[in-house]
Amino acid sequence: MQEKWRVGIVGLGVRGAHFAEVYSRIPGVAVVAGADPDIQRREFIRREYGCDVFEAADRMLNEVDFDIFVVATHLPLHARYVSMGLHTGRHVICEKPMASSLRECDLIILTAQNNDRTLAVHHQSTLSRATAEAIRLIRAGEIGNLVSMAAYGKGRIGCSDLAEIGGHLTDWMRKVSLAVGGGEVVDVFGRVTYKGGLIERND
Repeated sequence: MQEKWRVGIVGLGVRGAHFAEVYSRIPGVAVVAGADPDIQRREFIRREYGCDVFEAADRMLNEVDFDIFVVATHLPLHARYVSMGLHTGRHVICEKPMASSLRECDLIILTAQNNDRTLAVHHQSTLSRATAEAIRLIRAGEIGNLVSMAAYGKGRIGCSDLAEIGGHLTDWMRKVSLAVGGGEVVDVFGRVTYKGGLIERND
């Protein structure tokens, strides 16, 4: 096992800054580089963690030696940056969701396999203490058997919740179901509402 894992982050907004803060606290991990078009975000990360900062991720990938590439940008850029990281020999942690389409997901999974790199999607709730406790309570029979689960997004506009949070919620519910003997997910559906009613084309 190597002595220290070096991390580079693209996308230094709220999520990227959070990644930097958390990784900087882990023994054996160092945040060494960050990339973002916004100069204020770059300067904040440089000042807080003493790392190299870049306007463009490709320069960071080509000029800085690091092991783990964290993709914390907006969804439309995920597949592009994940592929860049894998092709340059980095392990990649990608903010959810992995990509904008199933085709993009399949391609980056294949890229990870072909380059013998690890690709992880940041579904943090599946590892939370609350999830572990819920599973324990169900297994112990303290709150009854699992019959159904409902999950809700964050109330973002339009279909953003379904696109960006839906996969995360599905992943979480799948983990709970499998852990308590509920079985594999066989069907998934979602709906988008606006002010209490189903969203329509004119909305």
